[in-house]
Amino acid sequence: MGDVDLAGRDDTEVYAYAWRENRVQLTHDGDFLDDKKFPQHCNPGVIVLPGGGGDQAALRVGLEMALRFFGRTKEALWRKTKSTISGAGVLGHLRTLVLSVNFIRLGSRMVG
Repeated sequence: MGDVDLAGRDDTEVYAYAWRENRVQLTHDGDFLDDKKFPQHCNPGVIVLPGGGGDQAALRVGLEMALRFFGRTKEALWRKTKSTISGAGVLGHLRTLVLSVNFIRLGSRMVG
């Protein structure tokens, strides 16, 4: 979150900022999926993307999938959701306060 000068800050500060500002958190850090450290009741929306090791192609696929699934809804589907997207575009680990999904099918892709 370099655009708001949060680079290098503690994860709890980043999570709290995203909650206060109603921003989805796009990250490579799977630690944000830990509900004990980052509780669901104040979850701004977390999407863990691939490409953290520098794989730009995987990051591009992950961002495209995030936009496809979360970005085209009237309601902010990402709000209070924690999910991961693989470098192959597979959406997994989708959790909300009331829903836990292991597999979702979007078009011809298996998601989950």
